[in-house]
Amino acid sequence: MTTRLAQRPAAPPWSAPELRQQCLDYNWRGIRCLAIDGRKRPVGRWAWVQHRRPGDADVDRWFRRAPSGIAAVCGWASGGLAVRDFDDVAAYSGWAARFPDTAARCWTVFTPRPGVHLYFRLPVGHPEVHRKDRTGELIADRRHYVVLPESAHPSGRPYVPATDTPLDLRILPALDPAAHGLMPAAEKAERSERTKSCSAAPSHLPLAIPDRLVPTGPGERNARLLALCRWLKPRFPDQPAVAVLPEVTAWFRLAEPAIRTKDFNASWADFEAAWASCDPAAAGGPATPFAGEMPPGLDGDTPRRLVALCRGLAASKRGEPFHLSGPEAGRRCGVSHQVAHKWINRFLAAGLLRLVEPGVRGPRSGKAAVYRWEGG
Repeated sequence: MTTRLAQRPAAPPWSAPELRQQCLDYNWRGIRCLAIDGRKRPVGRWAWVQHRRPGDADVDRWFRRAPSGIAAVCGWASGGLAVRDFDDVAAYSGWAARFPDTAARCWTVFTPRPGVHLYFRLPVGHPEVHRKDRTGELIADRRHYVVLPESAHPSGRPYVPATDTPLDLRILPALDPAAHGLMPAAEKAERSERTKSCSAAPSHLPLAIPDRLVPTGPGERNARLLALCRWLKPRFPDQPAVAVLPEVTAWFRLAEPAIRTKDFNASWADFEAAWASCDPAAAGGPATPFAGEMPPGLDGDTPRRLVALCRGLAASKRGEPFHLSGPEAGRRCGVSHQVAHKWINRFLAAGLLRLVEPGVRGPRSGKAAVYRWEGG
């Protein structure tokens, strides 16, 4: 255990430009990150970060206010991120003597108290939890955050990682806190309704990934990842992206030999962004016929389904243009692609659709046309 407790020399806290870049990097790696001031308080409101990943503009806005550090939102908002905060090194040493293997697997940071932060992930299906005891606290829910090692403590002293390996969700072990001594025994069964209600852990058996969703060569990752999102969204319409983390992980394992982007976190960040803007009604199965009033000469089951499909796609893009191919429209409307093309042309003529960018035909390099919905 002596090697585990050997601190690296403390480096000075990071500069503002370095902190900003690190904040962006964490967010794109699936760890939701926010800016904090010298008292470890968020710079501005942060509750929305529990439900949405900050974008570049959000981070830029925070850093205009000269923050002194950054922090990670815990729980399933950040892929199950959990941190056991030991208030002093003696408490950590006592725990590590009982769980040496677990101590060796966790990502460790020495805090200025002096204390220790142990980083790990909650296992799939485990509810979010936040617990305190005399030795410190377990931080594993989205309502709490932990100061990251690039930041300075209010005392001015830095947080010091025990290793040069960067913090990455993929290197963190998935651990049941109770089974590994990271949650006090007296509090194992104590689970408040608040904790239950905020839990958003995946709790289903992973679905088998269809072959058609797996890339077969370079250049296909983005399209197949979007197709995966559209395949999963109708099956989990009210769930956060992390609910399908097992499926995305399985997809990446199948896709990795064929794609150039070998970093899982890059694909996870792209998937999470697609999931946030994907409308379940616009994502997969047959379109439900539109029940409202139709223009003269355009009534019928197929045009009503096409209206519903286009409205759903437009809503998923917040009114911006969307891609739609004849085969996809035909599949969603229950007709051939030739019939779907016919109705798309009639919608163009009637002013319900506007062509923004023509499609490109081709078995591997084809691209669907881009339309804007003008039908209200």
